[in-house]
Amino acid sequence: MTIEPDKFKEGAVAVIPARGGSKGIVHKNIADCAGKPLIHWTLEAAQQAQSISHIIVSTDDDDIAAACEPFAVEVVARPPGLAQDDSAILPAIHQALTNAQSDQSAFRWLVLLQPTSPLRQAGHIDAAMSQLQHSEADALISVVQPDKHPLKAMRLQQGYLRGLVNDDDPFANRQQLPVCFYPNGAIYIVELDFFLQHQRLLTDKTLSYEMDWQSSLDIDQPEDLLTAAKVLVQQG
Repeated sequence: MTIEPDKFKEGAVAVIPARGGSKGIVHKNIADCAGKPLIHWTLEAAQQAQSISHIIVSTDDDDIAAACEPFAVEVVARPPGLAQDDSAILPAIHQALTNAQSDQSAFRWLVLLQPTSPLRQAGHIDAAMSQLQHSEADALISVVQPDKHPLKAMRLQQGYLRGLVNDDDPFANRQQLPVCFYPNGAIYIVELDFFLQHQRLLTDKTLSYEMDWQSSLDIDQPEDLLTAAKVLVQQG
C-alpha cells in the first residue's frame, strides 16, 4: 500500500497489551506462530505502519518483555492487579500510557493493537487511520460481518423462547434486518485525550473499518494458531 508522505500529519501512539497468563494456550502471546512468537506479528505490523509514531507494550511477564527486545518499543510493566484473568483491559492501557516515559502530548491518537490478531497487517492499520483522519469522527473500530445475524437469536423468558429483541426478527429474512458488525479485536483507534479522560474506546462518532474473516482471525485456541500459521506461510 502506497502512502503519501504527508498523509499522516497527526501522531499516533500504539499500545499492545500482552499479559503473561492465558487459559486456552499457555503463554499465548509468545507461542510459536509460523516460526515467530505470536506477538512479533503485531510488533512488525505496528513498526511498518506509517501512521504510528511510537509503540508501547504493556506486560507483566519478563519473557514477553524479552521477546520485545529486538524491536524499538517501550515496555511498561503492568501491575499484577491489572493482569488477572478477570482484569479489564482498558485500565491496563490507561496505566501503560500514564506510566510511559514517552511524552503523550506529542500524540493525538491512541491505537490499540491486540497481539492475538496476527493477520492484521500494517496496511490495515494505515487504511483505518486514513479513513478516520479524513472524516469528522473521533474513533474507529475494526469489524467483521457475522455469518449469522444476531437479531435471529432467541432467549428464554420464564422458561419459554422469545426473540432476543422482539418476536419477529428471528423469522425475518436477513435482508430485512439491519446490517450489523462484530468488533474483531484487531484495531481500535480513539483520540488519546478522550481515552485518558474517559477510559473508553467507543465515542458518539465512531467509524467502522470492515475487515474480511481471514484477516479478522483472533487467536483463542491452539487450532487458531495452526490456522493463522498456514495463512502466514502462504502469504510469504
